[in-house]
Amino acid sequence: MERAETGSSLPLVAWGLLGLLAFAAPVGATDPDSAPAPAPAPDSAPAPAPAHAPDSALAPAPAADAVPPHVVEQVTELRREESAAPLLLVSRSEIDALPLDTPVAWGSRPTSPDGPRIAIASPTDNATYEGPFPIKVEFLPGPGGHPVDIETLRLEYKKAWGIDITDRVRDYVVGTAIDVEESELPTGRHTVEIEIADVEDQLSRRVFTVTVK
Repeated sequence: MERAETGSSLPLVAWGLLGLLAFAAPVGATDPDSAPAPAPAPDSAPAPAPAHAPDSALAPAPAADAVPPHVVEQVTELRREESAAPLLLVSRSEIDALPLDTPVAWGSRPTSPDGPRIAIASPTDNATYEGPFPIKVEFLPGPGGHPVDIETLRLEYKKAWGIDITDRVRDYVVGTAIDVEESELPTGRHTVEIEIADVEDQLSRRVFTVTVK
């Protein structure tokens, strides 16, 4: 009787052990096929934009001092017109502003016999002109052979204390000469004084007088 009861209890103990083993199995030990797939990357992440140069870099910027061709043409035409017009040495209003009763102030600085030679090809001294006339003057080394200092050139319209007209003629100085195709003065009698020195500061002076009708 006792042996039969012991033998029948063994299977129950085995089943109990098996149940405990199954219950104690790790929770994460599941079938690999049942593991969830990784979540896909979110669609909201934008793809990187292709790099490109800014529009301003596609074409070189124009030079800051570039002048449009039509502006160059206009300026050139204006210069042609200006060069074609006679050079006004002294205006009537400037002459009338000088007092008539004041003696002419001639150059006081003494000249040198060794100073530059002033060769006046035109105008002819004491000549009469009807309208514009050329001014052609060349400055040559004097007897001492010293080069002319063109920076010392001075022209003065002689009446009363005079009118310095050097700057009006400066643009017509070529090398060591004055070359004006057409100069203009109001009607009347006019005298112009020319002074120049050499590099040794030896001064020369000449005048020309013209009558304009």
